[in-house]
Amino acid sequence: MYDYQDSDRDSDSKGEGGNYAKMNSRRTLSTISFVLAMAAVATFQIFFISLPCAAVSIILALISRSGRKLQQRARFALITASIGAALSISVTSMAIYQLIHDPELRASVQSIYDYYTNPVENSSPDHTAPENAQDLIEKIISGEYRNEKQKGDTVPTLPGSQSQAAFTGGSYI
Repeated sequence: MYDYQDSDRDSDSKGEGGNYAKMNSRRTLSTISFVLAMAAVATFQIFFISLPCAAVSIILALISRSGRKLQQRARFALITASIGAALSISVTSMAIYQLIHDPELRASVQSIYDYYTNPVENSSPDHTAPENAQDLIEKIISGEYRNEKQKGDTVPTLPGSQSQAAFTGGSYI
């Protein structure tokens, strides 16, 4: 067995020192591959993170092999990355299938999409933006805004929701 602590470790790449460098780089590649495989499994619900991690992990595991034999860590990384990719693909395909075949889900996703693509059209009619934001900030800082709200002006709420007064015992904080 070769002692890696010897001084000829830094010898040229054709000697045994070069084998140590190759072995160390392969060990590093297999470790990185294993970490990426664990990240792929941990983030399998987020396909745009999981699939690239799994792909890079598989590639690094295959590159790290010495000859025809995979190191044990690289083998675990290959298996784990494959599991992560399979989970990610299955969850994503089930979500797409659900979106295509469930009309209620499709309608709710469409309403969310419409809300965020056209927020001005979808705002409630009783919600009015202040004409000047600087004036509103000055009213808030001076306490005038709070006094107006305590006098009986209501806070605009969404249709079907309860007002803030119901949650604070009838008075505004």
